[in-house]
Amino acid sequence: MLTRFMVESGDWRAVATVPLVAPSRDFRAMKLQLDAMAAAKRGDLATAKTAADELERLAGEPRQHPLAQAIITLQAKEAQAAAAQGAGDEPRLIAMMTDAVGIEDSIEALSQPPYPIIPAHELYGTLLMELKRPAEAAKHFAEALRRTPGRPMAVYGIARAAEVRGDRSTALARYTEFLELWKQADQDRPELAIARRFVTAGGGSSR
Repeated sequence: MLTRFMVESGDWRAVATVPLVAPSRDFRAMKLQLDAMAAAKRGDLATAKTAADELERLAGEPRQHPLAQAIITLQAKEAQAAAAQGAGDEPRLIAMMTDAVGIEDSIEALSQPPYPIIPAHELYGTLLMELKRPAEAAKHFAEALRRTPGRPMAVYGIARAAEVRGDRSTALARYTEFLELWKQADQDRPELAIARRFVTAGGGSSR
């Protein structure tokens, strides 16, 4: 639960310190994915790529349960996308995340840990927002909500994408929903400040 909180709150410095809690393949996969993402966030591209490549090797090991292998392959794609983002390789990032959401879509439910903490569609939406592609991002955030209703950061993502695109009514509705979902969260979170500014302005810019 602590690891999930670190990832969900974007505390990548803390994520980098998460230990391997069990030697099983699935826990090693989760650790490698987190290592790749944390390294990419801090600009350590060599470590990010090494972790992503090791995770890819792990995904290819024989005699795995098909579902377990699919999930680890999904994690490997996301790790490679993180490494690609750090390297500024947008085409590879898009290719890896397209593969990742394709795998996620083929799985009815990801209900047993360890599994990707951030749904693939939500992660893709976040990355697309960073690439200034809000229309595409909004579609992935919406799909994340369809698969996992009530995810605060997917709601927030839709709000941000709507604001950027000038859809003030959607942005206002989703920011309001997000504030309700995160009313118990740490009140100094930057996402809350952005949402509050927009709602307080009655649908004006959150900047």
